[in-house]
Amino acid sequence: MCRQACPTDTFIQALLDSIPERVLSSGLYTHSSLEKRFEIVFNECRKSAFLPDSSNIFSAWLSRAYGSMTHFGEKPKYTTSSEFYQSGTEGMSTKDLLIQARYFIDRRSMIEAVRCMLQLKGVPRTLAQDWINEARQYLEVEQTCQAIYAYAMALAMGQIL
Repeated sequence: MCRQACPTDTFIQALLDSIPERVLSSGLYTHSSLEKRFEIVFNECRKSAFLPDSSNIFSAWLSRAYGSMTHFGEKPKYTTSSEFYQSGTEGMSTKDLLIQARYFIDRRSMIEAVRCMLQLKGVPRTLAQDWINEARQYLEVEQTCQAIYAYAMALAMGQIL
């Protein structure tokens, strides 16, 4: 619809071209569905948080059992986005990163949650990768929509003045 409304506007066309073809054909998860999916990913990552990269079936089972019994209800290391961005994720364990990501999800701060999940390593990262990809696509499209809206508002303000 935007393409037909602004066929000669190169800025709008460039923004629309930045949306991946897969998103155009298959759609996106909503913010709330990504939050719900996060809980599933969180639980799977929690169960595998203690799993070494090179493990056998017994150690995988043991890690999942231990991870299932481990309580991840502690407080996050950072309580604001600015603290998180200033301090970074250096020295944070898988458990810390998952707790921090859940904290940001609970506060509807998807971008910070994705940043935490991107720092995971090994099996938890592999388990979280699909969610990370979907959340990044959501954020990219959201940013594109915000840019189109801001541009349209600027054009409207220019016509009013």
